[in-house]
Amino acid sequence: MPGKYGRIQRDLTRYAPIYENYRTGGLVAVPGTADIDRATKVNSWPMYCNGPDAGNPVASPGGVGDCTIAAPAHGYTASAVYAGKPQVLFSDQEIIQVYSRNSGYNPVTGDGDNGCQMQDVLKDQTKNGMTDVNGKTHKVAAYAALHEPSNAMMLSEVLNVFGWVYVGINCPDSAQDQFGQVWDYVPNSPNDGGHAIGLHHRKPYGSQVGVFYYSTWGALQRATLAFNAHYIAEAWAVITEDWLEANGSTIQGLNLAQLETDMRSV
Repeated sequence: MPGKYGRIQRDLTRYAPIYENYRTGGLVAVPGTADIDRATKVNSWPMYCNGPDAGNPVASPGGVGDCTIAAPAHGYTASAVYAGKPQVLFSDQEIIQVYSRNSGYNPVTGDGDNGCQMQDVLKDQTKNGMTDVNGKTHKVAAYAALHEPSNAMMLSEVLNVFGWVYVGINCPDSAQDQFGQVWDYVPNSPNDGGHAIGLHHRKPYGSQVGVFYYSTWGALQRATLAFNAHYIAEAWAVITEDWLEANGSTIQGLNLAQLETDMRSV
């Protein structure tokens, strides 16, 4: 098994801003022929204790279910690099501390390794953020859930506009065997568990095989359109402070000011 699971199913009774509600019609559609690359400048996608890792807590030598934390750590790295900032990395100790804060995990005993809801992690990241190995704290400025999380064009748009997408999947058993190759839809493959991953690269649709590239379990993993359609359960547009500092808060066709206002109700 390449890594651990740890995404708790989203609570749909909780309020969350919906990304599509902030689109004002002026956004230019991302053509299927475009190569949306927010990955190749990143030279490291650490495991961050989500599986076999030298930095795992002694109480959990095989890793912990902190995928909901590892994915935002990768997101901070990628969004900073593509905002023209130095690449940032996080210590395993920081990742475990953030995971413990959100899940109740005890790294001394190994108790409480129960995973997290992605929305809880996003809320925590707007307040507390994550501190990199150089002592800088990175935070989320705003976030919104995609109403149609497996919509390929919407995922592509968010990746293009904000530099990454926070994605939750119901991970099929087949993904274990396909890890390192291409994740594809396998009919009747049982659900192994909830998993959080980061979308960082979308190839042109013409290639069909391995169009989407996700950070997970210490690597970039390719996935097909069919995999997305069948297994994505939730997806979030995440706006980091690093991205806003470099790109500004005005995006034609998107009402970011209203989203930031609505974040006060989250």
